[in-house]
Amino acid sequence: IDKGVLKVGGMQLPIDRFERVIVIGGGKAAGYMAQETEMLLGEYITEGYVNILEGTLNRFKTRRITLNEAGHPLPTDSGVIGVEKMTSLIKESSSRDLVICLISGGASALMPLPKDGVSLEEQRIIINSLLRAGANIHELNCVRKHLSKVKGGQLAVKAYPATVVSLIISDVVGDDLDVIASGPTAPDRSTYK
Repeated sequence: IDKGVLKVGGMQLPIDRFERVIVIGGGKAAGYMAQETEMLLGEYITEGYVNILEGTLNRFKTRRITLNEAGHPLPTDSGVIGVEKMTSLIKESSSRDLVICLISGGASALMPLPKDGVSLEEQRIIINSLLRAGANIHELNCVRKHLSKVKGGQLAVKAYPATVVSLIISDVVGDDLDVIASGPTAPDRSTYK
């Protein structure tokens, strides 16, 4: 941020244009990402909620962004609670809001929110079966996207009409944005079929 302008890649966003700045996300590196985002933006952040890996909470210090421990590689109830909190923060978003989404590897498991009709236990069984069968990350995350209310670009849809900026650390060969963390803010190129 420089002279009230948030610079991300080629974008320049005057920070005072926004009424609220909300930080959400998850992943194995999300605690570090949240800490650094808060160091850079400080008082500009209205609030935030980020899911991090279980057992790592004491590594990070944030004041405005709540860090929530969740499970990996299989999703846990605490992960669901965190994603529900994230979606409640962005539910009433307006065009005067900025949503910063911090995403890193592991967020597919750390950010679960099963579709209606699918239980978290059913999701765990399916994911565990795919892991044991040797499914690659593309196959695994394709299934995860179609069992989720937030993956496959659906998190960005929930934030509409806010401005959404995604900061993504890839752990996927080829850096496919719709595969990294099952693409919560990227359009889904896969189909249910």
